[in-house]
Amino acid sequence: MIFKHPEFLILFILLAIIFYFLRQIKVLHTIGFPKAAWIQTLTSKKAKRLLTFHRWLEFIIFILIIMALAQPQWIQSKKYKTKKGIDIVTILDTSGSMNAEDFKPKNRMTVAKETLVKFINKRENDRIGLVIFGTDALTKAPLTFDHNIIKNRINQTTVGNAGDGTAIGLAIATGVNRLEKSTSLSKIIILITDGVNNAGQIDPISAAKFAKSKNIKIYTIGIGDQKGAPIPIYHPTYGKRYARYPNGQLVLTEFDEATLKSIANISDGAYFNARNAEELSETYKSIDQLEKTVINTSKNNITYDLFPYFIAITFIFFLIKEALSLTTLLGVKT
Repeated sequence: MIFKHPEFLILFILLAIIFYFLRQIKVLHTIGFPKAAWIQTLTSKKAKRLLTFHRWLEFIIFILIIMALAQPQWIQSKKYKTKKGIDIVTILDTSGSMNAEDFKPKNRMTVAKETLVKFINKRENDRIGLVIFGTDALTKAPLTFDHNIIKNRINQTTVGNAGDGTAIGLAIATGVNRLEKSTSLSKIIILITDGVNNAGQIDPISAAKFAKSKNIKIYTIGIGDQKGAPIPIYHPTYGKRYARYPNGQLVLTEFDEATLKSIANISDGAYFNARNAEELSETYKSIDQLEKTVINTSKNNITYDLFPYFIAITFIFFLIKEALSLTTLLGVKT
């Protein structure tokens, strides 16, 4: 408890002095009574005890008045945690090579979507957007806190939705445009690809420098083994077949690891190679650890004024004192 006007507390010294001198004075309270027997009743031990109680009431009333003048206050402190999330744009490659089945028993696209949804489930305080790319780069969902929308868009995404090419530079530039006006303290792009840039008018390095100028970090994830994997093709008549060169040799997937590393380094991000579902899950865990939500702790003080309670109690004690003064205390010799 604190006092808004503690200077009034000095009155306690004056009060102590006054009551000290009053105790040295003998006072005779008298009033005319028609019968002497009434006076005898008033000088009984019970009446004297009531008179002592009356004096203590006066003392307490003065104490309460001084306390009310000093305006006592009760301070209650409450701590609040404010979470500041991160703005994240996920960029998912939908080129034909994402059908590769080296992530058995599922293909790369299926595993990429499943692990991405799990990652989003952990980022409840962040705004997340989705860009898919092939020959073109398409914004499937702008930055939003409604993660159900993002997860629905991911589940609806299939290989070939944005063409069969791999426009990595264009995809990064699109992601940067989605984040450019963000006021978040931390802005990141997660690029998931298993191909080599072979489409679009923006090269990946220039796009990475553009992201750096906007204070955007890029985490690049190269999916699949660098040795490559066969690419299945689904023919309406012949069913599943594998892509081959004109000479009959199988076409194997590939990605430009050097370029993906450069993109990450230029933008102060990080590069990961995920050769299977487990490594892809670990990659997302690593990003989750690197990009922590900022939690600020603030304290708010709530002040409660107590002087109205002191005034109310003073009034009650004053009524009690006056009731005693108008009854059996009159005429008691002290």
